[in-house]
Amino acid sequence: MDERTYSYLKAIIDNGSISEAANKLYITQPALSQFIKRIEEKFGIELFERDFRPLRLTESGKVFMESLEKIKMIEKNTVDVIQEMNNLKRGSLTIGTSYYRTYYFLPPIIKRYMKRYPGIDIKLIEENTAILESLAQKGETDFSFGYLPVNLPNLDSFRLYEEEVFIATSRNHRLVKENNIQFPQKLPFPVIDVKELKNDSVIMMKKGQQLRKHFIELEKLMDAKLNVILETDNMWTAQKLTSEDIGITILPCEMALRSKDPLAYFQTSPPLSKRTAIIYYSSLYPLKKSAVKFIELMREYIETFYSENNID
Repeated sequence: MDERTYSYLKAIIDNGSISEAANKLYITQPALSQFIKRIEEKFGIELFERDFRPLRLTESGKVFMESLEKIKMIEKNTVDVIQEMNNLKRGSLTIGTSYYRTYYFLPPIIKRYMKRYPGIDIKLIEENTAILESLAQKGETDFSFGYLPVNLPNLDSFRLYEEEVFIATSRNHRLVKENNIQFPQKLPFPVIDVKELKNDSVIMMKKGQQLRKHFIELEKLMDAKLNVILETDNMWTAQKLTSEDIGITILPCEMALRSKDPLAYFQTSPPLSKRTAIIYYSSLYPLKKSAVKFIELMREYIETFYSENNID
């Protein structure tokens, strides 16, 4: 089975019709139709349910496509193994990550890695947690970053570190004066009782965002509903809205320490739970040597960062 078979079928699936796929592939519709017909005759199956618009795979078609994807993955792994035999002089590394982690966490690690292993091509895929888990499960990333718990099967994971989350307010907030906060802030941040937040407007993360669970946790600690005035799926949006004194929000430790936005940060009593940062990857494929070396550099960086900022 060659690469053309996979790319042709994938184009039909993505575009929902043979004519649209043919346009994208720069071939004629009759040529593509004949190509599909030859495959169906060879294997004695129908690949698509042609009565549906957009076209969709038959059950046999799904099995056929899954087999092609497995073949592609075997080919990719074979190439990766051969490249690693060259002692990391050549190769690739695909990392699944969030925009937040790319911005605040990865740049110094990537810089060191590229200096040490200049022949390794790094590809970043930036998505939300659910998509990153799916990509790792399929082996489309060598590993992805995330947080416990892992929601999909066939994923192996290991712990990187635990990260605190904090209440963030504008610097004009009443709690800043009441706690006599001096800027720039350093850890440990001042502690406030959660009940002091009952009347505050809240900028909350949307469903699907891992940080949202801490807002739900805050509600339980307060024993009261949050006064949510806005929801966003972007922490930078929440950060900016908070700096404009529109409401309060919850942000992670690294963002609190590195951000230059004019915010104030507080710990709560009772405390919000920490979130456990992890790396996960498909249990069907072992970690590549290039991935292992990246993770080693990352752990060195984490240890230094936590030590410099007096983080437990």
